[in-house]
Amino acid sequence: MPGTSVSVQILVSVLLICLLDWNGFVKCHSSVTIPKLILVSMDGFRWDYLTKLPEKDVSNFTFLIRNGASASKGMKNVFATKTLPNHVTLVTGLYAESHGIVANEFYDPDFKEVYEINNPSQMVDSKWYDTGPEPIWVTNQKAGEERRSGSVFWPGCGAVQKGRLPSKYLLFDKRMDFNTRVDILVSWFVSKEPINLGLLYINEPDHTGHKYGPNSTNLVKKIKELDGVLGYLINKLKKHGIWDDINIIVTSDHGMTSTPAVKDINIDNYISPNKYRVWTGNPVALVLPNKNESQSDDEALKKVPHVTVYKKQDIPAYYHYKNSRRVTPILVVADPHYSLSFNKSVVNKTVGNHGYNNSFSDMHPIFMAHGPAFKNVTVEGFSNTDVYAMMAYVLNIPPAANNGSLSAVMALLKPRESSGGITVTYFVVIPIVLCVAALLSVAACRHRKSSHRL
Repeated sequence: MPGTSVSVQILVSVLLICLLDWNGFVKCHSSVTIPKLILVSMDGFRWDYLTKLPEKDVSNFTFLIRNGASASKGMKNVFATKTLPNHVTLVTGLYAESHGIVANEFYDPDFKEVYEINNPSQMVDSKWYDTGPEPIWVTNQKAGEERRSGSVFWPGCGAVQKGRLPSKYLLFDKRMDFNTRVDILVSWFVSKEPINLGLLYINEPDHTGHKYGPNSTNLVKKIKELDGVLGYLINKLKKHGIWDDINIIVTSDHGMTSTPAVKDINIDNYISPNKYRVWTGNPVALVLPNKNESQSDDEALKKVPHVTVYKKQDIPAYYHYKNSRRVTPILVVADPHYSLSFNKSVVNKTVGNHGYNNSFSDMHPIFMAHGPAFKNVTVEGFSNTDVYAMMAYVLNIPPAANNGSLSAVMALLKPRESSGGITVTYFVVIPIVLCVAALLSVAACRHRKSSHRL
């Protein structure tokens, strides 16, 4: 029975080829089921806002929490607790001092220019953003030509970074209603060349929190409206038959706290407006003294009540803030609930604000997630620097260098083995083939012995 020996040799050879080219096999087959992920940011959504409404008014948020992963006390965001720094952190996993977008407004001494959040041309200018960080849409697209990313209004998405833009993107337009934004994002997932990563920015409840305060009835109404937007997204995904395959993260950049007028502080009462320049302003201020004024400015500012004044070198390490050229020689941080005005500016007229110490719980945003990559579990919280590593894991791609920790969020994630057919194939099919090969080898040996006796 010489054919048996030949069969064994062929089978073993095929098996060895499969094992040696396993990486190629994985790459080939994983492209068929590329993980899908949507990251949604609802600006200024504090971690405890949902407790202000009955469950029936936030049924879609409640559904995600009960059937997915969530953080009961939200996430600790990065300092300064402003919109731009934290949106860049969410997609890079870096502290503000590392990614360079240190505030909504700041001065760059190398460029000798001021960056402003409301300047559309700067939002797409790479020199402000392409300083080393790698946003998740770049990481995703680097992992293969079949991977595409789409961004609806995510801050910074229009600036080329690492030589790339998102495959599809729209720049911010506050006139576009929230449901239309959802329609566009979902359409990209089901287009001829579909995206597998989508980012969606919604500029509420931040505006409402500033204007009416975090404890207002207007804020409660806005949260109910946003629950409807989330429900619209879920229904759209179900209608297109991709709900069961898609992972969704719903989070925010920061929270909000009340700022009563009786706690306004006019810095002009303590130091002449002619002695310095200031950016971002309230409730955290980047102060650049005029030439030869640094020492006197520092001493004068330290007399201001309800603020903490740091020389740049003395900024606490836990802020992860001082190691950037865009942080000025003096940093002023107001105590919670207090507001600052500088350089004859108008005294604060909002009744809600953010930007304070990132250890202040009112600054912390929500987090919830749902989909095949997530467990049904609730943890207390984690850092928003961990979200980038989490997304890279969900997308099954290697992350770029970051300040986050995947281990800090693994409690929310399913092991890849439980959701991927390739790993199962490796550990189930390959042993079966080995067993068959062994049995054929034994049969061949017995046949040879029988032949010798004859």
